[in-house]
Amino acid sequence: MRKSIIALVLGALVSHHIMTFAQTPSPGEIKLKQKVVAVGTEQNVRIKLKSEEMLKGRIAEIKNDSFTLQFVDTTGQVINQVIAYGDLSKISRLEDGEGKKAFKRGLLQGAGGVAAAVGALLIISLIARVAID
Repeated sequence: MRKSIIALVLGALVSHHIMTFAQTPSPGEIKLKQKVVAVGTEQNVRIKLKSEEMLKGRIAEIKNDSFTLQFVDTTGQVINQVIAYGDLSKISRLEDGEGKKAFKRGLLQGAGGVAAAVGALLIISLIARVAID
């Protein structure tokens, strides 16, 4: 009887140790988890999954084993996708004006094109005036 109890207790301790070891995250996962926590909720991020899939969205919730990424899909539906730290490959914060920067860059390039066209028209009109006089 005593041997059975000891065997049962030892078996429980060993199985608990194995389960704890299996659930221990890798150093890479710990680093990514720290980065997610450092970025915080309500922040826009770009993530790359180990499956090579890239997602952009907002961190809605952070848990011990995962975080929730919220984004709008192509059909206009708000998606809440739970991302396990083990599935994550890379995370980076999106600056508040990242989309605005591209818009401004395009606006400036368009303004440059308009200025060139106006300049060309002025030169043509000056040449035409000189030719008429």
